[in-house]
This record gives sequence, structure tokens and C-alpha cells, in this order.
Amino acid sequence: MFWGNTRKKRGDEEKEKQIKELKQVFPSIRRPNNDDNLFEIKFVVNNQYSSLRVFIPGDFPSTRPGRNFI
Repeated sequence: MFWGNTRKKRGDEEKEKQIKELKQVFPSIRRPNNDDNLFEIKFVVNNQYSSLRVFIPGDFPSTRPGRNFI
């Protein structure tokens, strides 16, 4: 094994690109766990705050993101 291999797979590059775009589109997005697996977007509907949590699976973009309901 070669432990110094930092070469990224094509899927990892696509994942990073899409997460970067998500952060640009929603600048107020939160990362509750300080990682790129769970994102929380807060918004207002009828004068009430709501939030949408999006779970990004480890093998994204091969697997679609899911919604995490509380």
C-alpha cells in the first residue's frame, strides 16, 4: 500500500464541485456537524421559520442526497 496517495477520484471531484455550488446558491447554509454530510437551510414561509436538512451520502454523486426529517 502507498499511504501518500492523495489523488482524488473523479466522483470526489464532482462531489466537491456540487457542494461548492450548493454553498454559493445558499450562502446562509449551515453545517450542523461541521462536515459535508449534513446541511441545513433555513427559510421563512407565512412568517414562520422552517428548515430543510439535506443528507449527502458518502458515495455522492452516485447516490442521490436525501432529506432528513426531524
